[in-house]
Amino acid sequence: MENQKRLTTDRGLFLYIVFTIITFGIYPLVAFSLVSKEVNKVCDDEKHTMQYWIVFFLSPLALGIPLLVWYHRISNRIGYELKRREINYSFSASTFWGWFILGSLLFGIGPLVFIHKFFKASNKINADYNAKRVFENKEPEAPYSVASLTLGIISIIISAIGFIGVASGIIGLVLANNGLAQYNQNPSAYSNANKIKIGRITSIIGILLSGIVSVYSICIAFI
Repeated sequence: MENQKRLTTDRGLFLYIVFTIITFGIYPLVAFSLVSKEVNKVCDDEKHTMQYWIVFFLSPLALGIPLLVWYHRISNRIGYELKRREINYSFSASTFWGWFILGSLLFGIGPLVFIHKFFKASNKINADYNAKRVFENKEPEAPYSVASLTLGIISIIISAIGFIGVASGIIGLVLANNGLAQYNQNPSAYSNANKIKIGRITSIIGILLSGIVSVYSICIAFI
């Protein structure tokens, strides 16, 4: 059995936007860097994709060209792996140039479509990779475990900001409740629900703390 963690299969556009907002733009560096690491692990093409954060910081020195090359190459690698694994989903470098670059002319909607397709494609090859390996812990954790826990912790950390902490906590609580509902429907399909339960608790604490700060701020403003 392989003593290693399962690769992530639930990245999506909605949480990407939420985490990007509440981390003030830092999350994309983490998300794309993790995907590049996973692609290097999953793809059987003897190529290597550089960590996104390195390319991101070097890119301004070369007028942004390294980032374009990075997206082009990783999109091609993911597209090739989809075909090699016989996964029925269309994705390639043309997806990047079509949606991210030309799609930018569509009131900025194009890049969001690309990110959605990018995560969906990487989720598919990760899921196939997971399915073809035997892990020490066969069943995954309850749905949204990491997301709800992360949002709950963030809501506590930024509770001093008030309404932003409330928003983060509410989203974390909604995800935790949905994840627990799925877990309760079929507990045997998951290893445990510890993280998501903690995520639910931290989200509630974050909402309460942020709510107190928000009410206090409003009272001060009108006194």
